[in-house]
This record gives sequence, structure tokens and C-alpha cells, in this order.
Amino acid sequence: MTDRVPQASVALVTERAKKLVADGGAKVLVLRARPRWTGPPEITVGTARVLVRPAVSQLAALDAISERKPDDFLVLLSDRTEQEIGDAVLVRAERHRVELLDEWSAIPGLFGARALDPALRAAGRWVPVALLEHQPPEGWPQVSSGVVGADHALGNLLGVLLRRPLPVELDLVALLAALEVPAGRASWTQAPDPLRSGLTTWAGKAFGRAAAMALAAAARGPVSVVAIGLALDVLWPEASSAVVGPEQGPARGRIESRIDDKPVSPTAARELARAARTLLVRMDATDSTAVPSVLAQAEALLGDVGWSAGAEWSSVLPAGLRARFRALAEALTAPNVAALTADLPRIEGRLTEIVQHERAGARDSAVVAARMVVRLVRWLAAQPDRDQPADLGAALRRYADDGAWVDRAAAAVWNGSSDELVGTAYRSVLDHVHLARGTQDRDAAALLADATARDESPDGVALIESVLGDVVWPVASALRPLVILLDGMSAPVAVELAEAITTEAVRVAGWRELVPEGSGRRLPVLAALPTLTRYSRTAFFTGALREGNQSTEKQAVRARFGAPLFHKDDLRAPAGEVLPASVRSVIDDPELRMVAVVLNTIDDALDKQDPGGTRWGVDDVQHLHALLDAAALAGRAVVLTSDHGHVVERGSEARPTPGADARWRPTSSGPPTAGEVVVRGRRVVPGEVVLPWREDLRYASLRSGYHGGASLAEITVPFLLLSRSGGPAPRGWREAVPQAPAWWNEAQRVESTGGRRARRTAQAGGSVIDLAYAGASTAPPPTRADEGPQGVLDFAVPNPEAQSGTGPTGTGHGLIGRLAESEIYASQRRRAGRHPLKHDQVDSALTVLLDRGGRAHRDTVAAALGVSAGSFGVALAALTRLLNVEGYAVVSMDADGETVRLDERLLREQFELGAGRG
Repeated sequence: MTDRVPQASVALVTERAKKLVADGGAKVLVLRARPRWTGPPEITVGTARVLVRPAVSQLAALDAISERKPDDFLVLLSDRTEQEIGDAVLVRAERHRVELLDEWSAIPGLFGARALDPALRAAGRWVPVALLEHQPPEGWPQVSSGVVGADHALGNLLGVLLRRPLPVELDLVALLAALEVPAGRASWTQAPDPLRSGLTTWAGKAFGRAAAMALAAAARGPVSVVAIGLALDVLWPEASSAVVGPEQGPARGRIESRIDDKPVSPTAARELARAARTLLVRMDATDSTAVPSVLAQAEALLGDVGWSAGAEWSSVLPAGLRARFRALAEALTAPNVAALTADLPRIEGRLTEIVQHERAGARDSAVVAARMVVRLVRWLAAQPDRDQPADLGAALRRYADDGAWVDRAAAAVWNGSSDELVGTAYRSVLDHVHLARGTQDRDAAALLADATARDESPDGVALIESVLGDVVWPVASALRPLVILLDGMSAPVAVELAEAITTEAVRVAGWRELVPEGSGRRLPVLAALPTLTRYSRTAFFTGALREGNQSTEKQAVRARFGAPLFHKDDLRAPAGEVLPASVRSVIDDPELRMVAVVLNTIDDALDKQDPGGTRWGVDDVQHLHALLDAAALAGRAVVLTSDHGHVVERGSEARPTPGADARWRPTSSGPPTAGEVVVRGRRVVPGEVVLPWREDLRYASLRSGYHGGASLAEITVPFLLLSRSGGPAPRGWREAVPQAPAWWNEAQRVESTGGRRARRTAQAGGSVIDLAYAGASTAPPPTRADEGPQGVLDFAVPNPEAQSGTGPTGTGHGLIGRLAESEIYASQRRRAGRHPLKHDQVDSALTVLLDRGGRAHRDTVAAALGVSAGSFGVALAALTRLLNVEGYAVVSMDADGETVRLDERLLREQFELGAGRG
């Protein structure tokens, strides 16, 4: 008989003891249970003491009753029938009877309910015992419906085992997250097997087979369940058409032992893989220190199941990113420029695979280098169609508009990879670029020598000695500029800083760039020769070609403009301040039309650091951020300029010469040789010198960088005029359109595989991944334009629209001509508000989109519309109001936030323009 009587658990007896005290009636409870008790002899409920005693007979029960004090409560555990226990006991017992031991009966009260959902009972007899034994100190979360459901009860039970706060709301991702917490994982693995088995079965029904797999895997071993999901992501890839390789199939079977020894459902594998990827993104977002371990475990697991190479397929695992970098390197390997650029569509596809990888952070130096090397290949592809500059002004303008961006990209690629194979491919591309840029430097040096000898002012270029007087001072009344001269800042560095100031680091200040109205492009400035601080910076501040120092400069600026000039020592602030009060008060002074500052961070880097390996942001130049903030608060515009550029030490040829400086030597030291040019004339402060145009020549000891020579990077001085957004531009200036050349943002059309990843193909000694994807298209390389009219700053300047290849064409596409004649289009214009876009703006935007197969970067479209990057959102909204008839997305922004899309078919349909091209 005893074998048929249940054993009373500690949890159940404790719960019944609580109820006995709460009811406040009889103080004795007789439970029909085995007279065996392994718990404490007494239980405290509030201030009450509850004795628990086994009773093998009526006599034992009476002895326990006599032991009880008047205020005590008593729970008797007996397997005797009511007749056997006798009336002498039952008269003192609750309800005067022996209560049957029913764990289920205690469960509703635990949740503040009246009844149980049948689905909860169907889960198994283990449920009530588990709910009683694992009840948290604060109790189970109460239900409002009066019925305890399986999801509520078992979900919270699982939450308790995983050490999650209650009430818990679980889904597959939350379950994986809980299993990644060491305390939760340990609690789960230490739970009794029947309890784990029951909850695993329930979770499989509640959340899907993937949840059961996760819980089973967590109990099997120490491997992260997220790592297992990432391995499944490779073993059962998203693409249903993927071919199972000879190693992949057996690996699928071997991973069963790491989960539950059951065949893995492909659907469940994909569910678990997607949840693992989602959780990994969240872990990345919170900078979880567990991420590297999870990724390493996933790669090791794939090796353990016999398919290490499978990690290269992953778009999450580091091995997959390494494989993509190597695939790009393979595509970049070509015997010559022609072969390299002919393969540009495939190269673009490789880059697409890299940037789509989850570990490819946009700011990671390796990813930046990959983007930059592909940009360099695009630039090389455009070079055969470029005319050579006919004069020095054209050479400087082309460098400011194009070459500076090349040099910026090359600097990022120079130390772009720690992978020897990738580094070798990058070096090959850099060799091609170096040769092409060297040709430009050589030609520009010859033009420089000729123009200097004839004392000729180059068109469209300012001279360093005239910038303050002729360019800055005329707008000083309107803008009250803070002139910041960054000693040694080259045009590539200026490109990077301009991007940071207008779009990133100080966006809250709302800076916008202004450019000369006639050209719409940045104004290049020609340095004094040789391109040294003591000549060129002195010329900038004094307006004269002479040698000078800080004292000379301060006196000249005060005498010419009544303005203060601060150098390095003037900017030393007391503890706790970013700028001295004397500097801040001068910047705040509304009576001062101009204030000037010299910052030496970049020039100092030429001596002590590696300027080629530095990515220049606002916070990388000491005092720059503080000065920009001070100018913004004072309502001042900012001029960012330099005195000369620089070249970086990258394996230079030393030619020691008596009387020479790092990058110039006197003519008395000998005639020019290969890589050099003689310059003489008024703008050469010593009269005449020999300057190297090759960036890898030096005459003095080894340094990190140099200046003084005749390369375009040294003689071209950048000039940036920045003002706060919202106000009108001064006469002769306009808000700048995006200044990047077309090849910077616009990709060539990549090889299409119908939007699906191509198959891995086996090769001797390993395997290669064909990673080409469908992607963006690009227009043909831009061609050189005719020179435009004189600008308002009295410089001859090129037509900006023609120069960029994105200006209005009018008849470039017959489709656009028919659009202009469409009655529907006229109706749209009437509905577009008081100031719709001009038709030539619409013409330009549609032209660049049509030329690029319906996809173009937002900066390209902004330039076509003639608006700045900051104003692009408003202009795009105006364009969509005109073209998106009844809300149909003729023009839209891609999900990447960078690409503007044109649906040509829909354009034809909505405006009844007919089918076909033209």
C-alpha cells in the first residue's frame, strides 16, 4: 500500500503549511503521504511555527499532536486510512479528514488563480513539483485571467532556471541571450535531467524546434549556443539553391552530437542561425566582451565537425571577412593597368561582399582601405579619357578637385592590411597610381617653372600672398571670420577635415561650406617657393614674399587688418580649460572683423609621427574642435587653410647635398637631374632654387614627412570657408555642392549573379569564392570640359556642371524632353507648391540617374541638383513631390541611406512617356 502512496515534497509541504496558517482555522493538517520526511522538522511561516511529523500509526499521530504547543501548527504525513488514523486525530484536523496529496491543487494559488489550463496539466506530472520547488522568494507572477496557462507558468519557470528577472517574456533570441549569461547557463546545466527534458519539450512546442535545440545544446557542453547557431548558419545557408559540398554534408551529421543527437531540421537550423545573428548584432551594439570568444568558438566548432573552410562562407565570422579580403586581392592582381581596370566590375563585386559582411565596420581601417583601393582603380580607369592641363591653374584645380582625393585614398591603402596576400595586391595598385600621379607632378612642375619664370598668375587660383587681402578681407564684414591656418595641411588632409566638420564630428554646430560662386569648386591657393613655413606662412600673413617668423606675422596682421594672431604658445590654457580666456574673449569680441590662429599639429607630425598613417578628424588636430565651437558661439565663420602641403616618407631616395634643405637645394649645387626642376622668379623667395617634383626624393636626413618641393601635394594650398547654416552667403560665394569627384562614390556595374551568391568552385590547393553581386552602375568616366567665364573673384574658372559631368543636358535623354512636355508633369509642377524645383534641376538629376542605370550616390544627385549635402534631403523631397505621382516611388532613397533610385519603367508609366529607351 505504501508504494502506491506518493512521497510529499518539501516544496508541497511548505506550500500547504503556508495555506494552513493563512486559513487560521484548525491547526492540524493530515496529508496522505508516505510517512517519510527529509525536510526540516519545523517550518516558519511569518511568526508562526509549523511542525512537520511523519505518522506511521494513530499512536504516532497522537504523540505529534501532544508535542504541539497551543500556538503551533502541525502537518502530519501518514499513509494510514481515515479509519486507521482514528477520530481522535481527525477531530483536531482541518476538515476532519485526511487530505489527499495533490500537487496540482496547490498550483492555482501560487499564481493567484482559480483554475489550471488543461495544456499545463498535459505538460506532465513533473510540472507541479517543479513549480513548487522552484518558486521564487517573491512568489510567481500573478495572472489576471483566473486561469494559469502553460506559457505563463512554464515560461516563468524556465526564466527562474535561467536566472532571468520575472515576469519573463521569452522568444528565441531572448532564450539565446539568457543562455549566454554564465550564471543562467550554469543553472540550466545543473537542473535535474527530468526538469530539463520537460522544459525542453515544452519550449520546442512554444517557440519552435530551434528553441529545443538551443536548450539541448546548452546542456551538452560548454560551447556557446550562439556559436552553434553561427556554425549552423554556414552548414545550412540562407540560399536554398546552395549546393552541398563534399565536406559540408558529413559536417551536418557530426554537429548533431553537439545538439541533441537528432537529425537537424533545415528549417530549425535556419531559425536558430537567424536568432544567433540577431543576438550577435545586439552584443556588438553593447560592446559585449563575449563576442570574440563566440566567434572563435563558432570557427573552432566548424573545424571540429570537419569543415574548417566553411567558416570562409560566413558573412558573420572573421574567417569569412578574411576570405572576402583575399577575394578582393585576387581580383586586384593584374599584370598592367589595362587588365586591372578591365576587371573593375568584378572588383566592385568583391568590395560589395566585403562591406556586406557583418564584421565589416564602416570605420574599420581594413574596410576603409578596401573601399579606397577600389576607388583608386576607378580613378585609374578614368585616366585615359583625361586631357592634360594646359596651364598651371588647370593643374592646381585638377589636383584640388581630383588628385587630392587620390592621395587621400592612397594614404589609407598604404598600410591597409596585415594580410601579406592582400598587402601585395594593394601595393600593386599603389604602384600604378604612383606612376600616374608622378606623371601629373612632373607635368605640373614644368608648368610651375614656366609660370613662375614669366611671373604669371594662374587662372582660377589664388596666390598665398593675396589670400587674406583679396579673398578673406572682402567678406570679413559679413562673416567676421576666424582664420585657422593649419601649418603643413595638404589638400588631401583638408578633404578629410572638411568631411568631418560638415558631416560628422561637429554636426551639431551646423557648419556648411562656401565656395566661389563662379566655379562652385574649392579655391586652390599656390604656395610661395620653396614651400617652407618661413616663406609661405609669412607671405600669407604679411602679403609679401619674404622670409619671416612669428613676430613678423603678428605685427603684419595687426598692421594690415587690426586683427590679433595667436600661435602655439598663445593657446596654452590653464588646467581644466580648452582655450585661454584671452583667446576666447577675442573670438567673442563683436568689434573685431577677423581673428587668426596658427595650429601646428600637422607640421609637427612631419617630424615626430607618421602623417601618412593618420586619419585626420577634428579631434586629431589640437585645439581645432575648441576653436570651431568658440567660433560657432561667437557667430563667426571659419577659414581653414594652410601655408603649404607636404609629402610623406614612404621609402625615399636620399641625395645628400651641401646647403640643401629637405626638399630644395640651391642652383649652385648643380643643375637639375631626374625628378627635379629649376624655378626662378619673383615668387621664389631666394630667387632661384632646384625643387624635386618626385615625392620620394630628399636632400636631408630621414623624417616622417617633408615639404619644400614642387609636387602638387606641396605647392597646392587648400582653402575652406565655413559658415553656420541658415544665413545667406556673402556676395561672390555660394553654398558648396558635394565636392567629391564622380569616381569617389559611383561604382562601376558589378558582375551580376541574379542577386544570389555564386557557388564556391574548387581549385587545386584550396578553393576560391566567387563573390560577385548585382549592384550599382556608373556613368562613363567624365571628360574634360570647356573653360567657363570669369568668376566673381576675378579668377578664370571652369564650368562646374560640365566639369563634373552631372550638369543639365536638356537633350541628353529624349525621355527627359518628353517629360517636360507631359501634361501630367505640368500638373505635378502646379501642385508642387510655391517653389518647385526648376526643370533644369530635374533634368540634371534624371540625367545622372539614367546614365547610371537608375542608381546614383546621394552626393552625385545633390551635385546635379546644385544643392549642398546638408540641403539634399529637402531637395530630394521636392523631387519626389514632382515625380512620385499618387505616391508611386518613381524616385526613392535606397535602404542604405546613400543611394538614390530611379524606376525608369514607372517613370514612363506614370507620365505616359512610352516604352523603350530615348
